[in-house]
Amino acid sequence: ESFTVETPTTIATVRGTSFANIIKKPKEIKVVVTKDSVIVAKRDEKTGIADESTKQIVGENKQAKIMENIIVEDISLDPKEAQWIEFNKQADVLGDDTNSLSTLAAAILVYY
Repeated sequence: ESFTVETPTTIATVRGTSFANIIKKPKEIKVVVTKDSVIVAKRDEKTGIADESTKQIVGENKQAKIMENIIVEDISLDPKEAQWIEFNKQADVLGDDTNSLSTLAAAILVYY
């Protein structure tokens, strides 16, 4: 079973992974991976599906910044993002690992 998060410009698909999507502007998205790895691709604006030519694997303790291109790098969070990631880590620990809806519902942080 897999879990996919889609934004207007990005598609991230995972299995048993801890990650977050952080959206600061409509076309400035960050995928932060804290456990295992995530496959990230830009969304084709015409078809709405993943652009295979842009796919990248984002490993544990890495992030992908998605703007014009996908850049994979070490995690770098501002204080608001760090607090939100830590909150979700605690929700994972306290929640039911098989179906933690509170964690899934909080998988995306959007702020401008």
